[in-house]
Parts: sequence; C-alpha cells; structure tokens
Amino acid sequence: MANETRIGRRRFIRNVGVSAGAALVPSATDAQTAPTWGGAALQSADGLRIPASTDGRTITIKVDSQATPSVHMSMLVEDLPANTEIRVHLHEREDEIIFIRMGNGIATLGDREIPVGPGATVYVPHGVWHGLRNKGPDVLGMNATFSPPGFEQSAKERMLRPNRTTAEIEADRKRFGIVFRTP
Repeated sequence: MANETRIGRRRFIRNVGVSAGAALVPSATDAQTAPTWGGAALQSADGLRIPASTDGRTITIKVDSQATPSVHMSMLVEDLPANTEIRVHLHEREDEIIFIRMGNGIATLGDREIPVGPGATVYVPHGVWHGLRNKGPDVLGMNATFSPPGFEQSAKERMLRPNRTTAEIEADRKRFGIVFRTP
C-alpha cells in the first residue's frame, strides 16, 4: 500500500508539470519503515491550470488532494482582474488562509470589510462568511490554502464544467459544503 501511495504521488508531480528547476525533497528512510514522499517545490508555472472564467479570473491548483490523497491541506492561486470578485460564501468543513500576493482589494470576513494589499493574510475559520473584491485597476493575486483539503475540487468542478445545470450546481455546493450568502 505504501508503494502504491508513493507511485501515486510521483504521478501527481508529473501531472502538475513540475519544471526542471523544481526541487523534490528527499525523504528519510530507516530500515523498519517504507520510504515516504518528501514533497515537492512547485515553480510559478507549475500546477493544474483551470481555464479562465468568463470574467477573466484564473486559478491554478498547486496542491491537489485528489492527486495526492494523503495531504492534510490543499492550495490554489487565483488572479482576479479589475472589478471581479469571489462572492461572499462560507465553507462548512474547511478553514482557509488567504494570502494576497499582489494588488489591492476588499476582503469580507464575517460582517467586516477590510482593505487588503500585498502581504496581507486573512484567516477564515470554517463556517465564517468571507469573500474578496478587486476594486483596483490592477490584478489582485491571492493564494488560498485549505485544511482539511478538498475544497479545491469545487474550483475544478466550477471552472472545468461551466455549463452545469442548476441541479448539478446545487449538488456540487452540497458535496463541497459551500454556502453562498444571498444579497
């Protein structure tokens, strides 16, 4: 079983397109345990790129729990063009850490609206309303890390299957534990 996991993780590294400059961390071994996966260093171009949405938002899944099942978190990067937003929502199961890489915007956290810019970090416990709006003229780039992992799969469903029926959308929301706040 450990061997199957290790092989699956190697496939993950190939699937995300780790560049020649990416560093794989060697794992420690001892005589009584099987080798474990040592992780990966992904460069900016590495990961599963999701085609741009109709409003121009782009997502790259960097750490994918489906491709690497034993991870305890997942991560994606998203770029929001000017005047786009991540609608206010909550996660029923996952905590989220949002890190702003570039640009400026307004983060919604509970009932607060907080200006954010490069270097800002927003911690969102599961069950808390949150969203992000880019009101500036430049792209707002953010990283989102989820624990436990799995929420990144909703981004795949939403972006790779844009023509889902209303019933499919509702089924996905329930499956991924996402609730959108009504205006």
